[in-house]
Amino acid sequence: MTIRVILVYKYLYMPNPAHISWTPNKIKKLKKLYSSGLSMREVGRKLNTSVWSICSIMKRKGIKRRTSSETNKIQFYSSPLSFTPKKNLTQREQQLKIAGLMLYWAEGAKKLPDKVDFANSDPLMIKVFIKFLRQIYQVNESRIRCLVYCYPSHDINYLHTYWSSIVKIPSSQFNRPYIRQDGGNIRDKMKHGLLHVAYSDKRLLQLILKEIKQFSYNS
Repeated sequence: MTIRVILVYKYLYMPNPAHISWTPNKIKKLKKLYSSGLSMREVGRKLNTSVWSICSIMKRKGIKRRTSSETNKIQFYSSPLSFTPKKNLTQREQQLKIAGLMLYWAEGAKKLPDKVDFANSDPLMIKVFIKFLRQIYQVNESRIRCLVYCYPSHDINYLHTYWSSIVKIPSSQFNRPYIRQDGGNIRDKMKHGLLHVAYSDKRLLQLILKEIKQFSYNS
């Protein structure tokens, strides 16, 4: 064994020299800390003992260890939100919220696992939806991404400039465009192509879909 491996092994598995008496209150605190989503190492730090000690007492007391997927889920939902839903909306903001929810209900992607994705060729609808994200959910601007869907007859540089001016988002946040090759020259039918506005946050998607569902029940 190298010195580094020995040190790591000792850190992870050897008992901490500091004695810890596992009283009922200590075990109760361990359970509370572990169920909050902390790892065994983090629980050990809180209780001033080693991972080995935590692992040992959990095994002796029959405290079930989480699976890696359960740990990831807890950490995901305990992490800070990337957006801040606005409370106490004015009448105008409430109207904007309803409009945004209805737009997403009609044109938004519902089955993507981890992001909001709204697509439309109408610049007014795109403006309303991006305003909805900014004012109602107060999203992190740096996480917004746009993608232009177009045909070979379109001028890509022009489309990026056009849509960037509509959504007030820099071209650096535009993904590579999707150019459909089988459409021929239909520029007159879809002059500015179609724009996808995406926001990568599973919890925002879940919240929007939840509020759409609540709206449908109350209608």
